[in-house]
Amino acid sequence: MVWGCVSGLNLSHLVPSPPRMNDEKYGNIISDVIYPMVMIAEEAIFQEENAPIHKSKPVKELKDDLGINRDPQTEADLEEAVFSAWNTITFEKILHFIDSVPERINEGIEKKWTCNST
Repeated sequence: MVWGCVSGLNLSHLVPSPPRMNDEKYGNIISDVIYPMVMIAEEAIFQEENAPIHKSKPVKELKDDLGINRDPQTEADLEEAVFSAWNTITFEKILHFIDSVPERINEGIEKKWTCNST
């Protein structure tokens, strides 16, 4: 499994996840990769599923200390957030992203982007 982040401003490295993730390893990914990406994006939305590690006390405390977006508190909050974000996506934006894929791949090849492991 890998973790990555895409924004309108930047692209993170792909970060391979260890086969067995623990609080400390996930905390390192949050501190070293997620937090810097969230800080440069204007309206970052940090999403996780409900894996136990995402809800562990040390990870929750780290996210609170860093001020990273908290998960929606209820299913209704999540549904509202998803529909709100979804409704901002235009067909033109989708076509733009699709059309830009070859250029972005070539840029990555030219810049010799690599996958950093933590």
